[in-house]
Amino acid sequence: VARVAQAAHSAGLPCVIFGGRVDDDAAALYHVGATAVLGIGRGVKPIREALRSSGDDLRAAARAVCTLRS
Repeated sequence: VARVAQAAHSAGLPCVIFGGRVDDDAAALYHVGATAVLGIGRGVKPIREALRSSGDDLRAAARAVCTLRS
């Protein structure tokens, strides 16, 4: 992931990184070029439910980010 952020930064492109859960360690990604590091989970739920809803959660997060550019 860090190499993708570096490549995007070198090319002058924004890089938004999505993760199921984002820990404090994710701050290091900003130092290598990430524009944003976002957790996609919506609400607290058991792991099985989180995995089942991950596709919908990712779509919702991506849609929200894309509206920033329009």
